[in-house]
Amino acid sequence: MQKKEENFDQKKLDLELWLQRMEARLAGMAPVGHTADVLEVQLREQKTLHAELHQFKAQIESFQQLTQRLITAHQHEDTSRYKKAAEYINQHYLRLDACIINRGKLLHSALSSLQNLDRSLDKFLAWLSEAESVLETLEGDVESRRAAHQLKELQADIDRQAPTHSSLRSSSLALLGSLAPEDALMLQLRGR
Repeated sequence: MQKKEENFDQKKLDLELWLQRMEARLAGMAPVGHTADVLEVQLREQKTLHAELHQFKAQIESFQQLTQRLITAHQHEDTSRYKKAAEYINQHYLRLDACIINRGKLLHSALSSLQNLDRSLDKFLAWLSEAESVLETLEGDVESRRAAHQLKELQADIDRQAPTHSSLRSSSLALLGSLAPEDALMLQLRGR
């Protein structure tokens, strides 16, 4: 029985150290990125960490079984030490798992937002190109009724696009505000 108790203490220590290393790795991960390439790298890192955590689940379950055996063997004694240790390890594991899952959700959300912004910008730029084309066609025919009608249609279309433009501007400014100054400047220069 002494051997099982020593095994219990050693497994408990090993599990605590491993869980602390995993927590340190999670805490050491960079904040959620703002570009697709960075987010994709971060998602791969998160998935790798999560897979490693789940691979170790068998060790957690083995510890739980050892704890149950010790509790059964010492049922007429105080077994609260074993119960508390098992509960602590299990809660620590579950909390770490939840944190890793939450990081994954944050990364997916950021990537989705970035992709939505990209699609919205593409739609807006397509509309803008079409509007420019209509204006170029009308430049030579300003006097006709057809041109006046098309200009009114274009103005109405511009008015309908105003909320989209405002939303894109807000999203773009938020993105620029979250970037490092050098990255924001480079993005602004590319947009000119």
